[in-house]
Amino acid sequence: MLKNIICYFPNYYHKNDIFICNFVGKENLEQSIFTNIYYIMIKINNDFLLRKANLSDANDLHEVLNDKAAAENMQELFIGYSEEDVRNWIESNNSKNDKLTFVIEYIPITKVIGYAEFHNIEYRHSKCTLSILIGLKEFRNNGLGGEICKSMVKFGFNELNMNRIEGRIFSNDVFSLKSALRCGFKKEGTQVQAQYRHGKYHDLVFIAILKKELI
Repeated sequence: MLKNIICYFPNYYHKNDIFICNFVGKENLEQSIFTNIYYIMIKINNDFLLRKANLSDANDLHEVLNDKAAAENMQELFIGYSEEDVRNWIESNNSKNDKLTFVIEYIPITKVIGYAEFHNIEYRHSKCTLSILIGLKEFRNNGLGGEICKSMVKFGFNELNMNRIEGRIFSNDVFSLKSALRCGFKKEGTQVQAQYRHGKYHDLVFIAILKKELI
């Protein structure tokens, strides 16, 4: 079990002053995780936690999702979200069974500064894709992304019962690639000229980590 996971499920046990989820059987996992996911918080450290988004986060997420510098390293480059777009984004993400999105909250001022998500979740094959976006520049390039990556990987393997977690990173995003490799991901190959933006094609590096490789 992941050490700093806090939740309030009907079916839980208490360990070291932290409430830890106690799922029973993979066949019930999908229903359980998405029925009760609002009650999960994953503590990254004393300053940051992951939790499900709610509509009260719309103002903070509006700033995050419209940060041009952060969006540059995401495969789906889009800025210009309206406040209504952000509310729809929250409701849509919270309703999908093949996607699990957590916002990143800065605890001292209760501010959302980004998000981390599993998407393309395939329960039959026990695999998914991980994406992380830190939308405010003062929180980037300081090791926070690596800490979030490690917590999400542990959650994916130990709580979602995934066997494989994948990722895709632009080849010129050296910082993110190094961070992922430090988390235990391995490079599996490069898709040449896979995305077109700003007048030229860009390569994507494919990475993955298996449950048996978890460090």
